[in-house]
Amino acid sequence: MGFVAKASEKGYDVKTCGTRNLVFSSDIPTLKIHSVQSYTTTIPYGSGEHIVRHTHNLGYYAPCFVVFNSSTSTGTGQSYFYSSSVYPLNVKVYKNHVDVVVESDFDQSFSTGGPSKPGDTVYFTIYQFLENFDDFVSPKKSATPQTLQNENYGIKISKEGHDVKTCPDTDLVLSSNFGCANIHMKGKTTGQNVYHNLGYVPNILSWTEWVGDDYLTYNWYDPVDENRIFIGDPIPGTVFYYLILK
Repeated sequence: MGFVAKASEKGYDVKTCGTRNLVFSSDIPTLKIHSVQSYTTTIPYGSGEHIVRHTHNLGYYAPCFVVFNSSTSTGTGQSYFYSSSVYPLNVKVYKNHVDVVVESDFDQSFSTGGPSKPGDTVYFTIYQFLENFDDFVSPKKSATPQTLQNENYGIKISKEGHDVKTCPDTDLVLSSNFGCANIHMKGKTTGQNVYHNLGYVPNILSWTEWVGDDYLTYNWYDPVDENRIFIGDPIPGTVFYYLILK
């Protein structure tokens, strides 16, 4: 049996807990951040459009989060995942960059002054991850978690340039006080289902490369249950990209 390094969440015995309660395992990849960038642009007049482009030059399709952080007219007190607060964002995930398309009717009636408000400033944050969509399925392991009593239990690793003993949690690369985005499965398919067989409903991220496109679009409506993602009957030539978290 090969060597495996593990760190469990606080309150779980690393020797016996299930994989859901590991913050790190050397045989399960985590969702690693490549870059985080904030952007602003204005809603254009007429029928034009503005492109918010995040360039990463990875050379392959990679997962990302695109967050709309609201606008000057609606305030910045709320954020929306892949959404303009009314409709899904028009996001195109290319192999070397991500484009967010901002059109004249971008925020609909949520702006003052009519159906839309050209000239309004809108704010975005794009989280780009390093993962690709090469096939991967994590080892199947199950065990009964055991709660520990030692309050000093834990492991922390800080970012370069920060003291792990004194830095805030935001400057930690890993901490057993918090869960991590451990990847159960990733890959791509042209089929109708992806079977994860976790026995519970997991968090998923998924995108589609439609026939004739050279970019991915985010999927909003893929049903997922305790054993599978139901893709349905895809158009021939359409490729479904998925990432399933523990």
